[in-house]
Amino acid sequence: MAGTAQAFDEIHDVVVVGTGAGGMAAALTAAHAGLDVVVIEKEMTFGGSTATSGGAVWVPMTAHLKEVGLTDTREDVMSYLSAILGNRLRRDMMTAFLDAGPEAIAFLEANTALEFVPRAVSPDYRSDLPGASTGGRTVDPAAFDGRQLGDKFALLKPPLDTFLVFGGMMVNRKDIDVLLGAASSVSKFKDAASLILRFGADRLRYPRGTRLLMGNAMAGRLLKSALDRKLDLRFATAAKSLIKDGAKISGVVVESGGKMRRIGARRGVVL
Repeated sequence: MAGTAQAFDEIHDVVVVGTGAGGMAAALTAAHAGLDVVVIEKEMTFGGSTATSGGAVWVPMTAHLKEVGLTDTREDVMSYLSAILGNRLRRDMMTAFLDAGPEAIAFLEANTALEFVPRAVSPDYRSDLPGASTGGRTVDPAAFDGRQLGDKFALLKPPLDTFLVFGGMMVNRKDIDVLLGAASSVSKFKDAASLILRFGADRLRYPRGTRLLMGNAMAGRLLKSALDRKLDLRFATAAKSLIKDGAKISGVVVESGGKMRRIGARRGVVL
């Protein structure tokens, strides 16, 4: 649904709708370019579906490949994509993705709190197809210390319960092996004790553990970046309709606290 162009209650260069990885990455990139950005989120917490996801990112040929001693080629990646997508492949889009993907990862790591860790072993879903890789194309967000958010930690959307143990401690596959094997060696016992003691200390101050993993780590790092840049972040603010000025999208109608506001966008609205 699109509204008609009228006077705005406020105007910004860019309006971003949603605080998942896509929206926050766009907002931080625009802010880095010197633009005035406002970010709206319909929920009471930030992070969107990213905060409850596994957080893995499939971007071939990043600089992280060399960290795990692997190599890849554009030809192999395109062969795999062609095989798995068939006549649904849009070569122009895939070319743009392969050009910009590694650059985007490098840019975000250089200019935000995001950090990624490569997977040495992570086979493509269809490992039987031409050009498939056994590892290196998938990167994961590095673990994040939620205490860096200070009193804003409560603004971060919590992960799914299936990613938690003991009622609030995030774990990954390695942690599960450590916890289940705590009695098998002194080193695993120490590692397990460290995890549990950290969680116990967290619960004295926070509603859940602050050692964040997977998508919650990504959302936490993006929120930290937004707070550091002092982005205009608004929760409990829902986008209701786009505002059109001819063929151009010039803004968005939002609802917050039962009131409607018209926010103009000089440069664009990111959904």
